[in-house]
Amino acid sequence: MRRYDLTLSEYIRLSKPTHHERLLLFAQLLEALLYLKRHSIVHRDLKSDNLLICSSTGELVLADFGCALYQPPNLKQPYTTDEICKGGNLALMAPEIVMCQPGPKSYLDYNKADLWASGTLCYEFFSLPNPFFHGSFRQEIYCDQQLPSLLPLASPLIERLVHSMLRKNPKERPSVSCISNCIQLCLWFNSTILKMNKNDFYQAYMWTALETLFNKRTLSSVELSLKKLFCQRQSSQSLYEAQSYLDQLTA
Repeated sequence: MRRYDLTLSEYIRLSKPTHHERLLLFAQLLEALLYLKRHSIVHRDLKSDNLLICSSTGELVLADFGCALYQPPNLKQPYTTDEICKGGNLALMAPEIVMCQPGPKSYLDYNKADLWASGTLCYEFFSLPNPFFHGSFRQEIYCDQQLPSLLPLASPLIERLVHSMLRKNPKERPSVSCISNCIQLCLWFNSTILKMNKNDFYQAYMWTALETLFNKRTLSSVELSLKKLFCQRQSSQSLYEAQSYLDQLTA
């Protein structure tokens, strides 16, 4: 049985991963969130101590589901009284959850709450203090334009993606699926893909899918697993959505 012997902060401190390796870790977290969302589950206690990593492979798993909520079909929980628990980690709780007030028609919308929390954790993936956990930022009063930079430890495009995940208004955040696809595109393709037409873009994707099938030995176990998950769930629409979103962020 594989042993997940380090927390995220321990792994980052001891291993000093490259930019690519940090993205691999972040992509694994997003894949976990995507899996949970498909099963109408929200974790509600995301923090670095709950991200465990196998030091020998770099495989990341999400732990401690003590505060998790199963809320089908739409991850919206009625919030009629303040006795209803909002989750386990107030510091990294999404703004829409923190500021929600109880009432007969009120509900807690968790659709993009874990996504927001994972955006704050991305600072820790890149060896930076989490602005909402270690800093002076508060969910109720921060502005999108005030978010700290991740440069130069993260690339400009990754910084824009993270800032989009941390938009205060959940309606302005991308979906978990879109962000997960965007991060994987950043992992496996160079920046020229943003300027490709749809036909060339889809052809480049197909070559990547074939490479995943036939060049397994050139990939680590984590890379192979991520690529398989990425390729298995794609449609032309989801690919074009991710490409369009990346293009929008770099415009």
